[in-house]
Amino acid sequence: MLAQQSIAISVGVLPNSDTLSNCPDDYTYNRKTNLCVKMSTDILNLNAAKSKCESFENGGLVTIRNHNQHDFIVQELAKIMNPPEPFYIDGTDEAEEGKFIGKDGKEITYLDWDSISQMDMPHEAQDFLCLNPTEDYKYEDVDGTRAYRYICEVVSK
Repeated sequence: MLAQQSIAISVGVLPNSDTLSNCPDDYTYNRKTNLCVKMSTDILNLNAAKSKCESFENGGLVTIRNHNQHDFIVQELAKIMNPPEPFYIDGTDEAEEGKFIGKDGKEITYLDWDSISQMDMPHEAQDFLCLNPTEDYKYEDVDGTRAYRYICEVVSK
């Protein structure tokens, strides 16, 4: 009986391959994309959403830098959103129109635009990234004043 107990305790402390040491309990970690994310349950404007995400150490709106990360996010949203809703993500072109910068100061080069945002018209007042649910969560350029859901991430340091 004692041997069974110690085995159970040993197994209980083995690390889970889908966890990250600084990924909070209510976040989802994906090893393939190295993202630790949480889809919001509340609806806020961009500044309030950013503040909420930044309340965790190394936290902020999720920065999506490649196709695999985008696919992971879309899959997670499909599990929880019915009907689909827009979500704020990290990225702004306030400093230079058309050049989106992430919270880390680096340019975001993976931009999977929806059909509306791809138009060649300048959108000076629309400086922030949002996932558009009506077009498979492709990117949309928005002004940040509307209240949407949002996706937070905790970045491993």
